[in-house]
Amino acid sequence: MKPIYIDQSANELRLNLIEGSLDKKILNVLIEDNLTLCDIKIEAGIIGASHFVSLDINDTKLSEVFACLELSNAGNQCIINKVSLNKDSIKYFKKNLYYYEFSSNILDWNSNSSKEYIDFEKRVEKASNECKQLGLSYIFPSKTNNKFLAKTELIIYSNNNEIIIETLHAYPNEDKLVFTESKIRRDI
Repeated sequence: MKPIYIDQSANELRLNLIEGSLDKKILNVLIEDNLTLCDIKIEAGIIGASHFVSLDINDTKLSEVFACLELSNAGNQCIINKVSLNKDSIKYFKKNLYYYEFSSNILDWNSNSSKEYIDFEKRVEKASNECKQLGLSYIFPSKTNNKFLAKTELIIYSNNNEIIIETLHAYPNEDKLVFTESKIRRDI
C-alpha cells in the first residue's frame, strides 16, 4: 500500500500542464468529483501530492496537476513550472478559442493568512453544496498538534465566460499556505 501523505515542502510544488488525456493511475487519487460549466467537462480531485483538474474543451483535453512531482511523460505535451513566491499571473497559452492563466502565492502563517485559510474553508463548504460549483477538501493525517490542518482544498466555478479554479495547499510542517488561481477563458 502506497503512503497517503508525507510532509512535503511548499517550495517543491510544481504546475504540470498536460495536453491530452491524464493517466490518473500514476496519481494517488483520494477524492474526486466532476461537473460541466460553460460547455466544459471538468473532473477534479485531490491526490496524495496535492490536486488535479482535467478539462475537456470541445474534445481538446487539458489537465492541471499541481503537486510536488513532475509528470514529464504524462501526456502529449507537458509544461512544468515551479511555484512562484508572488501572485504574478502567468499566461501559459491560447488553444483554439481558450486561454489558460495561472497564479500562485506562498504565504507564511500569520493573523492575515489564517483569516484567508478560514475564509477559503467556508467557501469550499459552500461550493460543495452548490450545483454550479465544485468544492473539495481533504485533511491529511498529522503527527503533531499544529496551528492549522495539513490539507488541500479546491473550488471550481464560472464567472461570466471564465472557469476559475482556486486552491489552498496547507503545510503546517513549514507554517506555509499556498493559494493558486487558474482561469480558463473563452475568447469571444
